[in-house]
Amino acid sequence: MGESASTFYVATEDGSALASALCALLGDERYASQGGRTQVGWWRRGAPGWTVMETSPPELLLERALGAREPRIASLARRLGRDVVYLAIHDGTQVLLVEARADGRWAATGAGDLSERDPQGLDREDPRAGRDGATPRFVVLDVGDDLRAAIAKGRGAIRAFAKLLGGAGADTIAIECSSARNAGARVRHAKYGEGTIVDEVGGDPPKLDVRFDDGRRTVLLARFVERLTP
Repeated sequence: MGESASTFYVATEDGSALASALCALLGDERYASQGGRTQVGWWRRGAPGWTVMETSPPELLLERALGAREPRIASLARRLGRDVVYLAIHDGTQVLLVEARADGRWAATGAGDLSERDPQGLDREDPRAGRDGATPRFVVLDVGDDLRAAIAKGRGAIRAFAKLLGGAGADTIAIECSSARNAGARVRHAKYGEGTIVDEVGGDPPKLDVRFDDGRRTVLLARFVERLTP
């Protein structure tokens, strides 16, 4: 077995908003309906203008919600209004590129992991098959020459993308989605600034588990934060 890796690159510097949008998307599906918190991945700041994300399972955003005709990566890009790129390598040789534009248009090129399970390419809505050509290439995103050259490196594309879009590396922040009613809502605190509700803590008076945009995470009395989103 050769090298296998997969990473999402999102054209935003607001990782907290990305995490909130992802949890809201999954919340619409009741993905975390079992109660409590579910960790679905992590994010960290990448190169200027980009956030790096990985999910658990790795191809969470390449799947479709029940009854949906588009993969989650397209839904997330539309919800955020930002471009999203997924790059993966399978067994050290097969490279899969999935791109989603801010308007939700998407394409998948390269060798996907469904090539043996779906040899006739019957499921055109599954990006994991990489049906739009065997060679990874950009189809819907208007990217610069540096990114086009990076994807042309084949097996070296993962490392080339990490260098271009991954930045120097930084601490990772877990993406935890909650089935709590207000999870994912944006709030403001007089001292800590703006943040995102991770969970609701029972008790009287009610409390909120909040991750602030500077990375701080703390539990506060609900009356001390101002809601920014409905």
